[in-house]
Amino acid sequence: MNIFVTKNEEIIVDVFVWEIDDTIDASNIRQEVPEKIEPQIVKFVFRKPCYKDSSRIMKKANIQNVSITEGKNDISADLMGMQDEMLRSQLVKIIDGEKVILADENTVNELEPKVARAAIAAIFEKVGI
Repeated sequence: MNIFVTKNEEIIVDVFVWEIDDTIDASNIRQEVPEKIEPQIVKFVFRKPCYKDSSRIMKKANIQNVSITEGKNDISADLMGMQDEMLRSQLVKIIDGEKVILADENTVNELEPKVARAAIAAIFEKVGI
């Protein structure tokens, strides 16, 4: 067992993509695909985050204890910021059938939003930040 993350370690997650009535939908959970639909399986390859990456990603969440009233903690967090940082900083490539697309800022910006969110959900399921 190696307790250190190397620069080349990758995590691959599947995103199931389908289209109904010209509307694209996606999920990281196969059971969410409608019956009788054969989804396209897109593989997202992420660099495995190390402690330094994890700290940077968590800082983007900007977690704050907004107020303490009656013994309750009201926590505010920018989860979109954290998710965006994970996608932009850790995504290496996307494998769409035979096509391998290297990830860069334009690639991330041009992703279908539902597909991007499904990829984010999948990677957060696999890694503990």
